[in-house]
Amino acid sequence: MTATPEGVKHLLFVKDQGPHGRSLGVPQQPPRELPEGPENLGWLLTPTTRIVVWMFRRVNRVWALPIALLLVPGYLVAAGLVQSYLVPADGIYLVVAWLCVYNAAKFALTGTIAFLMYFTASLTRLAKRPRRPRPSATQVQGPTPTIW
Repeated sequence: MTATPEGVKHLLFVKDQGPHGRSLGVPQQPPRELPEGPENLGWLLTPTTRIVVWMFRRVNRVWALPIALLLVPGYLVAAGLVQSYLVPADGIYLVVAWLCVYNAAKFALTGTIAFLMYFTASLTRLAKRPRRPRPSATQVQGPTPTIW
């Protein structure tokens, strides 16, 4: 396997190209992926953990609370249905019920934390915003009156 030269790597991640295929020089960042770890970190690849990782990204934190408010009751209802209808038939479904409870707790905790991170960041952003000075009562509003 041959290594890709750095110049070719730059051309692979170019967002805009001119009409003749020449680069306009606007580099595009490669897509962010989950970090590759050892083989025993397979839980990072589960769909619910990918949603949690997605919720903690800065631009997606605003969606953390709505997602948590949807998924927590859904998982609890699913756990109740599995507990009511499937566990008496076969005890192995108790693992599925506990998995639903675990996911509900995970989304309740991480959704709340991610939304609080978004809320504190927005308060900090508002505090740093420069304020326009208000006109005082002694300043004349509108055009200057003429005296005859």
